[in-house]
Amino acid sequence: MAQDGSAVNGGEHEARDLDAALALYRRRTDGARPRGPAAFALRQNQPNPFSGRTTIRFELPVEAHVRLEIFDAQGRLIRRLADGQFPAGFHAVDWDKRTAGEQSVGAGVYLYRIQSGSFNDRKKMVLLP
Repeated sequence: MAQDGSAVNGGEHEARDLDAALALYRRRTDGARPRGPAAFALRQNQPNPFSGRTTIRFELPVEAHVRLEIFDAQGRLIRRLADGQFPAGFHAVDWDKRTAGEQSVGAGVYLYRIQSGSFNDRKKMVLLP
């Protein structure tokens, strides 16, 4: 190894490989429009299980009204995280384990549901003590 941390014998070869990869990437992306989501999607919350805060991600291929809600295991509404228009694209909403009245909820299994036009989906998440 050289003092700068690069490989003495393989450094030129690695640099050529990197240059070639970058050139290929540029050819594939030059003039390309950024792509948004192709379909509606609700993703698994991250982290899961969680203890303090979790992030729920969803994708919209077009601008749409979105309702995102949290329910307890008995089906009672705990909190509405979103209820309004969102632009097309990738979105993330945090939940801090609080109800609409700002009270912390206990450990357990919770459901979250998204409704947007005819798209409906739900997933489970686990809140740790």
